[in-house]
Amino acid sequence: MKRRILTILLAALLLAAMIPAAFAAGTVTSGSCGEGVTWRADPNAGTVTISGSGAIGDYLTSSNPKQAPWRELLSAPRDPETYVTTGEAPCNKVIIQPGVTAIGANAFALCNGLTEITIPSGVTAIGDHAFLTDRGLTEITLPDSVTAIGEGAFSGTGLTGITLPAGVKNIGPGAFNGAAVTVAAGNRAFSSNAQGVLFNAAKTELLSAPATLTTYEVPAGVTAIGEDAFSSCYNLTSVTVPSGVTTIKDGAFAFCVSLAKVVLPASVKSIGAGAFGWCDDLTDVYYRGTEAQWAKISIDSSSDSGEEGGNGALTGATIHCVGADGAVPGPDSDPDLPFTDVPAGAFYADAVKWALENDITTGTTTTTFAPNKTCTREQIVTFLWRAYDCPEPKSTSNPFTDVAAGTPYYKAILWAAEEGITSGVSDTAFNPSGTCTRAQAVTFQYRAAGEPPVSTGSAFADVPAGAYYADAVSWAVANGITDGTTPTTFAPNTTCTRGHIVTFLWRELGE
Repeated sequence: MKRRILTILLAALLLAAMIPAAFAAGTVTSGSCGEGVTWRADPNAGTVTISGSGAIGDYLTSSNPKQAPWRELLSAPRDPETYVTTGEAPCNKVIIQPGVTAIGANAFALCNGLTEITIPSGVTAIGDHAFLTDRGLTEITLPDSVTAIGEGAFSGTGLTGITLPAGVKNIGPGAFNGAAVTVAAGNRAFSSNAQGVLFNAAKTELLSAPATLTTYEVPAGVTAIGEDAFSSCYNLTSVTVPSGVTTIKDGAFAFCVSLAKVVLPASVKSIGAGAFGWCDDLTDVYYRGTEAQWAKISIDSSSDSGEEGGNGALTGATIHCVGADGAVPGPDSDPDLPFTDVPAGAFYADAVKWALENDITTGTTTTTFAPNKTCTREQIVTFLWRAYDCPEPKSTSNPFTDVAAGTPYYKAILWAAEEGITSGVSDTAFNPSGTCTRAQAVTFQYRAAGEPPVSTGSAFADVPAGAYYADAVSWAVANGITDGTTPTTFAPNTTCTRGHIVTFLWRELGE
């Protein structure tokens, strides 16, 4: 992380000090660039060709502080005050001939005019920051011969995606810096998912994430977030780290400038230097542990002294110690509810609030309501019974062999049977776990309301006159409890979700 930041700072200094001018007659257009390797530029064709046998040398390093000799040829002129490009680079294409075996560190760094490069089979290594800040480079094909890719090799380029060849065994931190990665079949060292997130082969360490992510839940099984893994994911607003992750490495979320919410598990033991550097929007950290556990996490503060690049954004955020099952607001969840899966403004949001306040139902967990989960027969009868203040059954006689005494729905079903709300699916079976249909739901509510008379029949083509639910449908529509699924259909056999059922009850009894 520190080395990468120093390199970026060096790049900024170089950009400020060495703004390329228009191509001049005296500009060097050929020479040596490594032992046994030479280069030649053809500004008329816009190409730089590198040939020979061996590796392209390292540049801008402690052993060779010089810039690559072709940098000015591959860089467009800029205004010295605004850095805005004022023309085109003399060359924009690099052709590396067969025989070249490696691309050295910073070899094509800061070449803002580079838009195309041909890398031949036989190249085995791409050095640290080889293409740093080459924003014009939007596509690249790596040959199958590549086995190693250095730190920040493609950092700051215009790449949105890249395919990792089967032979790659080593990748430095921040190598792709925001590009979606696809790992070729047969690669035994790395793996990727459909989103372009890069992992080690066992998917225990997350190594790189694409800049397109806006929210992300790290998959279960991951135990470490790699160095610079999410670095420069500028659009990322929230991230959830699962239980089992123990290590968040240096710079893991650095430059995630839109990151506002982080969920961290109690399993985290260490957070590396600058892991949340430059996360200026971070306001809330939901920690699934206790305050005492949070205090024991080793959070590297070596870069915190007055620098945005440290972990001050993390330690300065509001830390919510919510425990293992505590509520964590979703990106759009209703702030008045503990459930992360009930978005503000959803048609069932007010109904869920009412049901929760009146003890008609709780969630499926302390943090989820599961509004889209199919509602069962025992659930709707229990909800209805609670909405009527949990009346005691008049008798303990139970006609249903599949309704056991002591179950949460026992009294509710006995009451419903006594009141004629339901008679079960047979004389001896209720089928408590069976799904509840729209016809059944409105019928249960209609009978519980005393079967008030209806003045008109159903206008729906799929509700036959004389159907057991016909009057119930007419009553429900007349009282604003539900409409049809279309102007001419009710869909009586369609199953109801938990969100639907609490909404039907709320519209009748609570709204």
